Amino acid sequence: MPEGWDKVFEKGILDFQNNIQPNSLSALSIVIHPEFRGKGLSERMVNEMKSLAIKSKFKNMVAPVRPSLKSMYPLIPIEEYIKWKSIAGTPFDPWIRIHIKAGASIIKVAEKSMVIPASIKEWEEWTGMKLLSSGSYVINEGLVPLEVDMSANKGVYIEPNVWMRHYVD
Repeated sequence: MPEGWDKVFEKGILDFQNNIQPNSLSALSIVIHPEFRGKGLSERMVNEMKSLAIKSKFKNMVAPVRPSLKSMYPLIPIEEYIKWKSIAGTPFDPWIRIHIKAGASIIKVAEKSMVIPASIKEWEEWTGMKLLSSGSYVINEGLVPLEVDMSANKGVYIEPNVWMRHYVD
């Protein structure tokens, strides 16, 4: 299992170039514009992708899921966050809940699903924050803190995702 979505993309290209027949379908990202959220489109997208996997006779369908509410809890380890339950006993996170409802299960946490290293100046521009010392910074929409090293003039954001498998066979 690749660590993150970028490696899935890379593997797909390499397999194609080497004439390796695919047996799995992976989501890269499903993003719903805020204006259209809450209308069932997320569930529809997941189910359509699953139908495509079944029609294509793939053995597997996986998704590196970015939990939609995790950014509200950036200091909570993702391993703990994904265990949280709603009052109804379903997963707390809506995006994980949609995948579970569609028949998926959690495979594992991808600790380094997306890694973004950049200069302090770039991170200050992107976040609108002044980064004045080394340390961990909570950033807007970040699932985890940004790690800043002033002596290296670098900030590194390492975002985890949750690998989920949909059963298609």
